[in-house]
Amino acid sequence: DIGTLFINSGANHLKEVEVTGSKPLVKQEIDRLVYDVQADPDSRSSNVLEIMRKVPFVSLDAEENILLKNNASFKIFINDKPSGMLEHNAKEVLRSMPASTIEKIQVITNPPAKYDAEGFAGIINIITSKQAANGYKGTLNLNKNLPAGGPGAGASISFKASKLVVSVFSGGSLFRTPTTTSFLFRNATGSNPTTLSQQGSRRSKGRTGYLGADLSYEINNVQLLSAQVNVSARKNSEFAFQQSELNGAGELLQGYQLQNDYNNPSNNVDLTLNYQVGSNAKKGKAFTFSYRYANYEDNSHNTLKFTERSNYPYSDFFQENQAGANEHTLQVDYIDKFNKWDLESGAKTILRNNSSYYNYTTTAYISNDFSLSQNVLSAYTSLAFTNKNWGLKGGLRAEQTFVGGDASQEYLHIVPS
Repeated sequence: DIGTLFINSGANHLKEVEVTGSKPLVKQEIDRLVYDVQADPDSRSSNVLEIMRKVPFVSLDAEENILLKNNASFKIFINDKPSGMLEHNAKEVLRSMPASTIEKIQVITNPPAKYDAEGFAGIINIITSKQAANGYKGTLNLNKNLPAGGPGAGASISFKASKLVVSVFSGGSLFRTPTTTSFLFRNATGSNPTTLSQQGSRRSKGRTGYLGADLSYEINNVQLLSAQVNVSARKNSEFAFQQSELNGAGELLQGYQLQNDYNNPSNNVDLTLNYQVGSNAKKGKAFTFSYRYANYEDNSHNTLKFTERSNYPYSDFFQENQAGANEHTLQVDYIDKFNKWDLESGAKTILRNNSSYYNYTTTAYISNDFSLSQNVLSAYTSLAFTNKNWGLKGGLRAEQTFVGGDASQEYLHIVPS
């Protein structure tokens, strides 16, 4: 007999347990490399242009122009769609775009048959972050570069309410290059010795602003309506001064002072509408109908003035070029899945018009008016097989191009991938 036993309850509290892991920055897919921007710690405090330096195959030159495999002939998409503001103004827009608003950057060095075969080195596809749950989130980025550069700001906000998702991003920047000076002195010897002295200065500045919006509405579980709007504008200017004197035999042989004033304003707008129809019976099967309108205007003005001329034959001149382009695109795409097989097929029509009015005024007035139309009809089919550790993708694209206006041409391209 051990008597009466008293049992008391007890509780032990464990310390908090954290399970941590790291996502790979770079992932290889069947036809592209994917850089996970959200997995990069620098994305919280950097702009997209700075992140571009880390993306495989992408580099920036001394003037921060983007290169793909050291090639300037490529395209930049946003969410798989071409964007006019990035076609004409990429580095200024990306410099003020917060990297925290970007989910990933895809580098497609061998574009599949789905994409236009217009002779470019590849595609950089920027995928923006989406709002997963009901509510909203926003990001603000401020930056300042010294000595060259200037202040910039970028902001984004995304909102989701039930079936409606809205994402808006906007920004702007001021870019200024401080005045630089140059000196040249040349002494020529011989039977008629001369000395040439030149000094000059140069400064430049630019202003950029952009606004983009992405809207989507889920009509029901198989119908999706979406739209993208992009607007951008910029103005670049440059001023240069040069003074030159050529002396020989103790006298001034030739001399002048030159002022070069250059201004280049431009603006762009593009609108895309998409209607997607899926299937209740089969997941992964869908038709997408798209329309895109894009318009681009670029004007340049260059004034050259000579003063203090001595035995210098050239006179002042004024040069102006008013250029513009607009484009209408109609496209239908079909996708389907069969076990490990993926099928993509579609057709596309592009209607382009380009114009340029150029005039040059000096001792005489010279002008040239140029217009060109380009209509492209295309169709493609692509098939992909994906296994656990490997995949294979191939396709064929046909493009018939009709060029009219001040130049006429017609040609057919068959492009395998």
